[in-house]
Amino acid sequence: MAASAALETHDARALAVVRPSKRDKVKVIKAESQDVLGVTGTLIGIDNADGIVKCDVSNDMKILDMTFLAKVVA
Repeated sequence: MAASAALETHDARALAVVRPSKRDKVKVIKAESQDVLGVTGTLIGIDNADGIVKCDVSNDMKILDMTFLAKVVA
């Protein structure tokens, strides 16, 4: 995040989860293991019900259920 960017707080009821498309920035909003919950990355591919995500911080590749992912719009 840029040094000049301000943090905003929003009520979760005011947000809508949008299914991401290939090359979208994503956030993991649900997970089977806590180590990926909240992780952000780029959706680099979709294979049936799974999304292939390249994680921002670790550059790891994760295969996650598409229902666990939400599009990030900044």
